[in-house]
Amino acid sequence: MTDPVTADQVPDRSPRGRRLGLVALLALTALTLCLSPMLAPGAGAQPGATTTTDPVDNRRFGDIIPEPNSGKAPETPGDPGGWLQVSLFFLICAAVIGIVALVWWQSRKARERRAAAGLDPVELAKRRGEGTRQPR
Repeated sequence: MTDPVTADQVPDRSPRGRRLGLVALLALTALTLCLSPMLAPGAGAQPGATTTTDPVDNRRFGDIIPEPNSGKAPETPGDPGGWLQVSLFFLICAAVIGIVALVWWQSRKARERRAAAGLDPVELAKRRGEGTRQPR
């Protein structure tokens, strides 16, 4: 059995406690916003002249996604397309399918237990006349 909760164990839910929490959150946010530019590496102006030029070959400009069959074959198992990466994909798929099947099976068993005990929510509502359309 659990011990009853005493008054000194109950979290503070008074308006004063909420205000203090909100002030602390705002102060932490302001501190983060003020200190983040100082802690981040600067991308400021550097001495020397800078020039910008277009690439010589503009046909390949902006190709972020490589074209099909333009890459190289995997050399190690961990390379993209290697057997280790492909097997990991199928392992993750199997795990997701297994979790869904387990949840479905457990919920089906729980529904059967409720129905056997006469506590099925749908049947109880039908007996009380709730959730059914009344004839006009």
